[in-house]
Amino acid sequence: MILLGGVLIAVMFMIPTYIIPFIIGLKDKIIEKNMPPMEDFYFLVYEGMEEPPRTIVYKYDVQRDETYEVGRVAGYFHNGEIDSKKEYITGSRGSLINEEKPDAEFGVVRFSLKDGTSEILLSDEEMHTFEKGKIHWLLSYIGDDGEKVYIHYYGLEGISNVFISYDLRTGERKRTGVPGGKYKEILDISENVVWGIDDSTITRYDMRTGEIRKTAENARSAYISDDETKLAFTRPSDYKHVYLYDMESREEKCILRAGWNIVFSDYYQYAAGWDKSGEYYFYVEIFPRITGNNIRVKVYNLRTEKSKCVYIEPKSHGSFEFVRNAGMEEKN
Repeated sequence: MILLGGVLIAVMFMIPTYIIPFIIGLKDKIIEKNMPPMEDFYFLVYEGMEEPPRTIVYKYDVQRDETYEVGRVAGYFHNGEIDSKKEYITGSRGSLINEEKPDAEFGVVRFSLKDGTSEILLSDEEMHTFEKGKIHWLLSYIGDDGEKVYIHYYGLEGISNVFISYDLRTGERKRTGVPGGKYKEILDISENVVWGIDDSTITRYDMRTGEIRKTAENARSAYISDDETKLAFTRPSDYKHVYLYDMESREEKCILRAGWNIVFSDYYQYAAGWDKSGEYYFYVEIFPRITGNNIRVKVYNLRTEKSKCVYIEPKSHGSFEFVRNAGMEEKN
C-alpha cells in the first residue's frame, strides 16, 4: 500500500510537470504542421540618435531561425513595402523630428536586397511641381508591388487629406481625396482602398465605388491582414492589449496582454504587421527604461495562440517598423 501510494503521488506530480506540457506541445506541433509556413519577414529600425541618422534593415530568416542585418539606408526610411519577388523594398524617406535641413533627400527611396544599395526614385522637390502645399512623408504610402506611391499633402483648400497617386513606372499621376477629408488618421492606402480611423472607428473606403464600411470601434491604431479578413488593433489610452477583429463574423477578442512592465508599440504606421497567410502577427514589445527601452520583436501564432521572440535589442532609442507585403491584387 505504501508503495502504491508513492507511485500515485509520483504520477500526480508528473501530470502538471511533464505530462500536461507534453500533451500541449504535441497539440501545438500538430497545429503547426497543418498551418501554412511562415515566410521570411523584414523590419526597419531608425537609429535617430546616431550621426548621421540612418535606418537599419533587418531580416528574420525562417529556415535559419535567425534575425540579421541586411543593409542600411540614410535618414528615416519608413512605410516600406517589399515587392512580390523580394528583390527590393520601396518606402518613403521623410522626417521623424521635423528636420529643417535633412542629411538625406526626402522622397521615395528603393533599397536593393541584393546588394544593399539604395536610390531615390522620386524627390520631394519633384513632387512640389505637381501640387501646392506641404508633403507629409510620414503619411505617404507605397502600393502596387512597390510601383505606386500615394503622396499625402496638407494645407490644401482646408482639406487635411489629399493624395497624389504617382505611378513610378509610367509617371502617371492622379489627385484623389479621402471622403470629406474628415479622417483623423490614415492607416494605409493600397490598390484604391483607404483604411482610416474616423471618430475611433476603423473604416474602409473603396475609392473606385465610393463604398464606406465601418468595422471595429473604440480603436486607436490598426493593422490589416493582406486578405482584409482580420484587423489587429489597440484601444485609446491602452498600451497593454491587442485585439483581433474578424471582418466576416464582425467579432472581436483580446489576443495579447502585456505584463506589468511591458507595453505594445503602435507609435508608427507599421509598428506591427501580418504575414501573407494572415496566420502570423508580428509586433513589438517595449520594456521602458530611462537609459533606453528594451525591445523585443515577436511573432504571434493565431492558431496556437503563442508568441515567439525573434529579436532583442537592449537600451534602444530607435523606432521599429515592419515592412509590409507586396500589395494585394485588385478585387473585381
